[in-house]
Amino acid sequence: MGTALRHGDDLERLLVRAIESWSECPCVELAQFIEGVSKQIGGQTPVTHQDWCERDARHLPDVRGPLLATITSGTMAEAKQRMELVSRWPADPRVTATLAQFVVYPPYLSKGAFPFWRLVFGELRRRCDPAVLATLQERHKTIGEDFTVDVHRWIGPQLRRTVEVLKEAWPMGPPSAPNDVDDLLGMLVLDEEKDPDRLLELLAERPDDQE
Repeated sequence: MGTALRHGDDLERLLVRAIESWSECPCVELAQFIEGVSKQIGGQTPVTHQDWCERDARHLPDVRGPLLATITSGTMAEAKQRMELVSRWPADPRVTATLAQFVVYPPYLSKGAFPFWRLVFGELRRRCDPAVLATLQERHKTIGEDFTVDVHRWIGPQLRRTVEVLKEAWPMGPPSAPNDVDDLLGMLVLDEEKDPDRLLELLAERPDDQE
């Protein structure tokens, strides 16, 4: 892959490679690494809903970070449409991480938000990412405190069902990282004391047959 990992093309290629690896082994370490690479790539924030949809139409993993960050930046109707588009995306841990945060910090609480929430929980169950199980379990412990809000009364059973689906699919919890990347992923981008550029270089130097 070369050594110029600060160049956008190399980071984008590395992101694609990491997502492909994660789809085969959805371990927490790879999910965190993907998030770190995505943040390094960055990207422009969509200004309008049309802009959001046009960027989504490119079907490129490197543009999806800013799209996920702005799902709820417009109207509720726009957020629902964006969720419908996100539901067509392939496996990507950034999607489930974003949806889990919606459950923890609900962006919408009115009765008109039910279609949005149906999409959120439908995707969490369909994608079945073990990395978000702990977050959802912790939220399930406290959501009863918010039952004065109608949406929370509906979210409670949906959340319980989602946790059950994930626990059934992953009774032993998230899988371990593959042996050939475990040591490298111990130096995650999210650890500020580590050198993210060096981590990217090490991963980029891995032979293709070790993916």
